[in-house]
Amino acid sequence: MPTSRLRGTRRLLQLARPQVVYLYAGCLVLLIRLPFSLSIPHFVSTTLTALSQGNFHLARAEIAWLFLFGTLDAVFDFWCVFLFGYANQRIVRGVRVDLLGVLLRQDVAFFDATSSGELASRLNSDCSEMAGDLTWFFRFSIESVVRIVGITIYMLVRSPVLGACALSIVPVVGIINKFYGDWLSRNATLVQDALADANAVAQETLANVRTVIAFAAESKEEARYERKIQRQYELNIKQLYMTGVYYMAVSTFLINTIVQSSLLWIGANLIAQHRLAPEVLLAFMLYQGQLQNETLNLFRSFSSLIKSSGAGDKVFALLDRRPPAPATGSRSQANQYNVRFEQVSFRYPTRPDHLVLNHLDLEIEQGQTLALVGSSGCGKSTIVNLLQRFYDPNAGSIVVNGQDLRRLDLEAHRRHIGVVTQDPVLFDDSIWQNIVYGAPHATREDAVRAAKLAHADAFIRSFPQGYDTGVGERGVQLSGGQLQRIAIARAMVQKPSLLLLDEATSALDAASEQIVQDALDRLLEKGNMTTVVVAHRLRTVRNADQIAVIDQGKVVEKGTHVELLQLRSGLYRKMVGRAGNTGILPE
Repeated sequence: MPTSRLRGTRRLLQLARPQVVYLYAGCLVLLIRLPFSLSIPHFVSTTLTALSQGNFHLARAEIAWLFLFGTLDAVFDFWCVFLFGYANQRIVRGVRVDLLGVLLRQDVAFFDATSSGELASRLNSDCSEMAGDLTWFFRFSIESVVRIVGITIYMLVRSPVLGACALSIVPVVGIINKFYGDWLSRNATLVQDALADANAVAQETLANVRTVIAFAAESKEEARYERKIQRQYELNIKQLYMTGVYYMAVSTFLINTIVQSSLLWIGANLIAQHRLAPEVLLAFMLYQGQLQNETLNLFRSFSSLIKSSGAGDKVFALLDRRPPAPATGSRSQANQYNVRFEQVSFRYPTRPDHLVLNHLDLEIEQGQTLALVGSSGCGKSTIVNLLQRFYDPNAGSIVVNGQDLRRLDLEAHRRHIGVVTQDPVLFDDSIWQNIVYGAPHATREDAVRAAKLAHADAFIRSFPQGYDTGVGERGVQLSGGQLQRIAIARAMVQKPSLLLLDEATSALDAASEQIVQDALDRLLEKGNMTTVVVAHRLRTVRNADQIAVIDQGKVVEKGTHVELLQLRSGLYRKMVGRAGNTGILPE
């Protein structure tokens, strides 16, 4: 544990390197400020001594010096707070940007196993806590060290006996703080984990609030969140209790009671023996208060740094995570898509015991439309996922134009793909920004042209702000049919070489489905795209150039609609027969 904590603390300190200019400037201002700040108790002591002796002229002079030095102390204090705070904000911003960049480059399997709420907690609270305590560590540790050294020299020079008495408590406090810091580090890690779990529940609940309301599950979700947050509450109460014990033992009893009583007792005896002037004892008592505060500040800054390493451990674990394939690839790219699945087997990383694809062989010829049909869970959507290279096969290979998909440049490959899913996601932005989301160089005219092809232009222009209309989070301000047509326009504007349609109309009502289906038909007629369609609508399937029937992870039948109907015992023929007049192929 100590080695791990030391390593985490060292990593935290390395975060400050890009901001050394501001940190050095803050330290310089701090060093200039401290002599003025340290002189205040001295002037208080000399002023009171002068007053007790009836020397009012000297007292007024000491007060003037105190005012001047105090004013300079206040001015420099502003710059200390600003410079260290400025460095803190820059560190927080940098860590958050770096962390999000790393997260966005992880493989999809990572997100399958990690909740978005936990990641949001790492990105927000953990980054803020670790960076915040880091910058204040620089300020308070340096300030406390300089103050302690200055006060120590003053005390030992004015009275070695009283100085030794005042300083005797420092090693005792250091030992106590070591044990307290060890415990605090362990507890801080548990607190951050508990908070991440609670945030995951809250984010999931709010993201699906319509479902929660629809099922009258508000109380259920509230109770689920309460159970998670209760754990964090209990850990914080435990930390609060230990902090109370720490301050009771160290601050109130050892320093306030034992040390100050000892100073007064020894000082009174020295004064009675004419070995110490009363004003020196007064100065000692004033400086003892500062020595007490600075000693606690020093240990507190180290404790905060150690506590931050608990939050930092989780953030650094994410920053250090190097995603395996499919997040890497060579710089070659494909502009046309002739695709072959060769003996592909696949299991999802989160379900390693379940074989989804079992030595699947499938060819998708350039410019053709291939429809995938089969029962639910047979592997249709998995094929779509593998084509986007969200995952790599466990066995076999996917070949694009004679080249293994794993050797294609991943970003270039995905920019050649248009995707329309059953539940498309829009971002909280304008309609036209959502349309051009996957085509950063597309113009507004390109967006309008794509919207017209998707039968979306008319309803978009009916909004007061037209294409500048905000769609809300996940597109909640649009109807299902409108959202789906925006998704189709988004696929069209990319001018894709490979188009993937995964149950694009299954969640719509009849009227919306007809409009969206017309838009899809126009999309399929547009250009020379290779298209893969996952659908249950017979009208969509029968118009495909080829139909592949998937069963238990394998292609069991393949051909045109007419050819497959001629197979008397064929699975596709049975599905069409069961569809009857509904036109919907059964699961």
